Amino acid sequence: HLEGLCTSLMDAQAAGKAVIATKAGGIPEIVDDGKTGILVEPKDGEALSLALIELLEDKKKREHMARNAHDFATRNFSNDKMVEGTLEVYAELEAGKSK
Repeated sequence: HLEGLCTSLMDAQAAGKAVIATKAGGIPEIVDDGKTGILVEPKDGEALSLALIELLEDKKKREHMARNAHDFATRNFSNDKMVEGTLEVYAELEAGKSK
């Protein structure tokens, strides 16, 4: 029921997989409910099982979400994007030191 930022979800998205996860911590920032996967309330086993069944039974929906998930991960979590973000943080820290 608690989660920071689940990097395994990013890995799954990058691999072109639709994901099912809980609305805990930073997960809603990386899973767009209904577009890149399905989000359920934490500790709701019934909702989780229904979401699993939904994607298992609906290949078209699963594949659509998987494409969206891959596109999202590629845009936001590629190596280049992560390096750019790290360099931005360093630049901000350096700018703060010079004040």
